[in-house]
Amino acid sequence: ENERAIRRITGILLSGLAHFDDGVHRAALSVLCRAVFSCAKVSIVSRRALFLPLCKKLLTLLSEKRGSDITFFNTAAMLNHIYRMIIDCRVELGGLSFELPASVAFFPGTFDPFSSGHKRIVTEILALGFEVYLAVDEFSWSKRTQPKLLRRQIAVMSVADQPDAYLFPDDIPINLANPDDLLRLRALFPDRPLYLVAGSDVVENA
Repeated sequence: ENERAIRRITGILLSGLAHFDDGVHRAALSVLCRAVFSCAKVSIVSRRALFLPLCKKLLTLLSEKRGSDITFFNTAAMLNHIYRMIIDCRVELGGLSFELPASVAFFPGTFDPFSSGHKRIVTEILALGFEVYLAVDEFSWSKRTQPKLLRRQIAVMSVADQPDAYLFPDDIPINLANPDDLLRLRALFPDRPLYLVAGSDVVENA
């Protein structure tokens, strides 16, 4: 019951971290870093146990572009709290040990918009022990889609509370119809099985 409550609370904080409003983003990051990761009342063992499944999600959410200088400096200050916690883990516990999900699922699409149905697919795949990467397409020949950055922001916010669901990097374009791109995608996950998640129409068009 306590673990479920902790997952719920951290999910709320991660959703705030992914929020489009910079004020909400800063508040969520401050609570997570000040009240959790640097809180002396919480044992270092508990803080490490909480940090390990969230660290990659934190890294990807903080990598999303934001324009405010205040947000930039706030992020730098909050990362200092995380840095100190990592040092404490190394000194007191011998460091951090990361375990990756056994398999990877690559889920491309226009996601116009990212819907509850899309999220249900993601959660079902996560329940099978996968790590999921959502790749938001630049455009669609057959649809009049919303701007990509808007669709990406909605997708980021929708899966923010799912620790093993990430947005695939924009700087690594993958075209399913291009064999070279598929080889590049395969090379990104050399030691784990890689699966493609797509509707029948995507497979047919590719």
